[in-house]
Amino acid sequence: MKRVSLLCGAVALLVAMTAPSAWALSITKTNNTFGSVDNSSDTRTVDIAAGDITMGTGTILSVTATLDFSKCNDTATASGCSGTGGGTIPFSNEIAFALTSPTGTTVNLVTAGTFTFGSGEYRAEITFDDLAVSALPANPTNGTFQLVGTLGSFAGENAVGT
Repeated sequence: MKRVSLLCGAVALLVAMTAPSAWALSITKTNNTFGSVDNSSDTRTVDIAAGDITMGTGTILSVTATLDFSKCNDTATASGCSGTGGGTIPFSNEIAFALTSPTGTTVNLVTAGTFTFGSGEYRAEITFDDLAVSALPANPTNGTFQLVGTLGSFAGENAVGT
């Protein structure tokens, strides 16, 4: 097991409004809390408050999620890996990320074994979008990709919550 750090995450929601049906409100929330995980798991939350919904019902139409993370052989820092690790294999197959709604719906962004390649330490910023053209690559890299699950599972849920 090697260390993974989640550096920041952003969730963007497209929320329905009660005015003409073609209108929608976009909400972006970010959690920049640094975390370093080794042989365990960690949770990050983003809160959508009722005051964030300035018009309409707050029903989710679509979701995208962006994660900025690094996979290190040594100590993870807020800017990535410290570079003092003794190995060259970051064990990318250990990485798993999921997004859970306030009502308990969980969507897997990446499951263990999705990433099967890795040579050395790295930092990646990945945006997960159901409409992305490309599937997730074997080696984590920056970009916008399809996820393992479907963010459409959140459609119709209320956006307010943690």
